[in-house]
Parts: sequence; structure tokens; C-alpha cells
Amino acid sequence: EMIAGSVDAFVAAMNDRAASLGMHDTIFLNPTGLDDSEEGTSTAHDVALMSVALLAHEKVYDYTKIWTDSIRGGAFGLANTNKLIRFYPGATGLKTGSTAKAKYCLSASAERQGLRLCAVVLAGESSQDRFQSAKTMLDWGFANFACYQPQTRTASPVRVWGGAQNSVEVTWDTGNILLPKKDAVGIEESLILPEELFAPIEEGQVVGSMQYKKGDAVLWETPVVCAKKVPPLTFGSVFSRLMRTYFCGVCP
Repeated sequence: EMIAGSVDAFVAAMNDRAASLGMHDTIFLNPTGLDDSEEGTSTAHDVALMSVALLAHEKVYDYTKIWTDSIRGGAFGLANTNKLIRFYPGATGLKTGSTAKAKYCLSASAERQGLRLCAVVLAGESSQDRFQSAKTMLDWGFANFACYQPQTRTASPVRVWGGAQNSVEVTWDTGNILLPKKDAVGIEESLILPEELFAPIEEGQVVGSMQYKKGDAVLWETPVVCAKKVPPLTFGSVFSRLMRTYFCGVCP
């Protein structure tokens, strides 16, 4: 009510946010999820999308990684309902839940050697069943995948002809890459860029690619784009450059 003005307005905002995350099979009916209505639905895939979006806010770990705590000056002790926090190495969260119809559910997150994984279990037959199923999936993920950290993160500006600037900075996604563990070693990084460009150039314009290769196989490729717009030279800007060169010896 404080954030949206009313419960209904907040639920509407929840559904809008879910749609923006690609959660196309989710319908929220209230802020808690504690209902057994046939209308309120979701899927393991959608819960995973929601979990990953939440885990991008690292402040959440200050709460989800707590095993036990107390409230009201220590009068009441609390234990995390997510038992993996205590018993699964690398566990970081995230959320348990259960209702009579949904049965036992869990979104479990964990991190090892820079690799973050999330496993979602819905409709577990028991609380122990959901934890065991999540552990099995996380074990499989850590055993078979690794997180590769790109080494090449910047490039020299590219020469621009006929533009208001003589060069333009380029950029690309330098985030970590999820790869099968067998492919995450011995990777060669190949930056493919032209030696020169011609104005006009738009911000975000694709001008090359960064390839991550193992032998002849390209494992991953991401576009290289211009960091800013470069408009073409106008008569006025050309004249100004000539005057500066003539009177001041400034290179155009």
C-alpha cells in the first residue's frame, strides 16, 4: 500500500513486471502467493526468470544467506526455512514456499568459483524432496559448466573519415560467459574490427564482433558497437578546421 497505494495496484505492478521479465505463464493474485486459487499460476521457468532478476540485486544476499537470527531483542529465534543455506556448500538463497495445491516449492541459488546457478523445484511431494531435487540439479550444473571471464575488455578507438570526430570508441558485452566445463579452458579471443569507418555513425551501430574460439570452433560471439554518435562533417565544420589549421597550425 505504501508503494502502490493499494494492494490491487501493487498486484497490477507485479504482473506488469512479470511480463517485462518474460514470465508469460505467470498470473499474480496477491503479494504473498498464499492462495490455492486455480487462477494464480506460474512455472518453474518463470520462477527462475524472477529469481535471476532478484539475484542481480546483491543486497538480497544480506538476507537470504542468513541461517538463524532473532527478533524483538532476542525474545524470538528464527531459522531459515531454506535448509540448503546450512547444508549445501555455496548456497546463497533463495525462497521456499508451500500450499496445499502447489505442494512444496523451492527456488535455490548457489555460487562456486564465480559460477552462479539457480534451480527451481515445484510441486515436491515433501519438504525433503524439494531440497534433494534442487541439490541434484545444482550438482549437475557445477559438474558440467564453468564461468569464463573474458580477458579483452577494451579496444583502441577506430579511425573515422568524414565525421565531426576523427575516431570513435567501441564497446561490447564483457560479461562472463557460461560454457560447458570442457570448453572453458584454452579459449582464444579474437576482436574483428575494420581499420576505419565512414560517417555518419549512430550510437550502438554494430561495426564488428568479439569471438571466443577454441581451435576453429566459435564458442561465443558478441557484437562490437560504437559508443557514441559521429555526425558527418558540414561545410561550416570543414571551414572551421581549415581556419584553425591555417592560423593556429592545429591538425584538422
